[in-house]
This record gives sequence, structure tokens and C-alpha cells, in this order.
Amino acid sequence: MELSHLRVFVAVARHSNITRAATSLHLTPSPVSRTIRELEREIGSRLFERSYHSLELTPAGDELLPSAVEMLRIAGEILGEPRPPLRLGATPWAPSRFAKRLRAAADEAWDGPIEFEEAMSSELLPKLKFGELDAVLVHLPVDMPGVESRVVAEYHLELARFPRSADAQERESPGSETVLILPIVLQRRTMEHTVTLLNDAGYTHVEEIAFSDLLTVGPRMRRTGASLMTTRATDTPIGALVDMDELEFRKLGSGDDSLQLGLVTRTTEARIAPVLLQIAHMLAPAGSKPEVI
Repeated sequence: MELSHLRVFVAVARHSNITRAATSLHLTPSPVSRTIRELEREIGSRLFERSYHSLELTPAGDELLPSAVEMLRIAGEILGEPRPPLRLGATPWAPSRFAKRLRAAADEAWDGPIEFEEAMSSELLPKLKFGELDAVLVHLPVDMPGVESRVVAEYHLELARFPRSADAQERESPGSETVLILPIVLQRRTMEHTVTLLNDAGYTHVEEIAFSDLLTVGPRMRRTGASLMTTRATDTPIGALVDMDELEFRKLGSGDDSLQLGLVTRTTEARIAPVLLQIAHMLAPAGSKPEVI
């Protein structure tokens, strides 16, 4: 196995397409396909499931990818490539205090330049997976091979709505109200878990808010009487759009209504593992209970 095999493998995994991977490597598709076949023969397993439009990693490919990314990084280090900055990411949909704490912890633990990116978890996690970010602060759980997480905070999901008249409440049958949730694409596993919680609690009229409608979520709740699945945290995008002090909060009645925020890193990261461990410890000391919001 040569580094060129791993470089091609990582490119195909990143782009899920032979042609796009070849373009990124300044090659034609034919040698890229040949290299993948050679690597699969050497590994003794198929690394990709092939379909007409794309390639998806098999379990064997998922297992190889974290090590391949790290081996390419080590090779670059040996060849004298400049030390990259510490690259961190955070979801803006978590309370902003935690992104600020992550920045502060990184400033204390790292003696070089730091790059910080705020984006949806669905954008941050692939970058972590392929070594473009060193750690990300996102909602858990994260179902991705080759990573580990430390819980930083925990907050409870509740139903929130503007106060309603007694008559309106009497006319409403249990579970009949519309419940709004944030766009599922923000982090699919977390939002699908939210829908399951609502359904288990008897709420069947669940609507996903479109990104284009987020700015008008407050007026929509006033006009329709809909509830919003959210937390009481005010330093979030929803907290900036809706006055939390005006809302009435109700518990779901489910025993598993908590949402966790965690720092996620690659398990194969060796270059800055001590730095990332120090940052994680500053955010959530080992053995301590997560901060409850």
C-alpha cells in the first residue's frame, strides 16, 4: 500500500464520485478507478458500494478512512509541510456562550494561529471526518466512525407557546396542537430524535420550519397558536427571534427529553491530541457532570 493509494481513497470518499475525485487530484477517472481496485484487492474487502450516481463507503471503508486521513497528515508532517493552524468549528444553534468558551479554551491551550468556523453540524462533521477541522462543538449523538465526544452541556426540550385564552385551551384536544421544530438538516440524528420524542408523547402534528420561515416563527406562533419545541436558553438564534419571557413552557411528559452538546474529535488525531484533551477538560472537566441549562 502506498500513500498514493490512500490519497486517492480519501478523495473518492470525500467526493463520493470517481470523476470529481479525479478532478480534485488532477487525474483522469481511469487511474483513480484502477487505484481503488488495487487497494480493495490489497485490503481484501470492498471499500465502496457502487451505484449509478455515487459511491458510498462500506463498513470496511468507514473503518479505513480515519487511519488514512491521519497517515496522510503524518506524511505531510514528515515532508516538512507547514504546521497548520488549530481548526475548530461550532454550531450556531447551540447557546452562544459555549462557542465563546471554546474560543477562550483554545486561546489558552494553543500557541499558534486558530481558525474558527460556525456552520450547521451537517457541514462541520464531514470536515472533521476528512481532517479539515480538528474539533467541533455540535449536538449529540454523532454517529460517525473514528470520532469520540465529550458532553459539555445538557438542556431539556420543552414545548413553548404564547399564552392562550381559557376558551382556546378548552377547545383543544390533547395532542392536537401543531408543534414546530427546527429544520431537520441542522443535524439529522438530533432532530429525528426530537420528532420521536413528540410522537411518543402523543403529538402527531409536527411541522418542520423551513429556513426561509425562521424569521417569522414568532408571528406564526402568535397567529396560529402553534407550539415550538425548544429550550429556555436565550442566547440562541431562536432566542433572538422570539422573546422567551413571553412564552409559556410545558414539559413533554417524556423521561428522555434532554439534548446534549458535546466536543467531538477524531480518535486517530495524534499531532494535537494533548491540546484537544486540554480544551475538552476546560470545557467539561473529566468526572464532572455536564452543565445543565
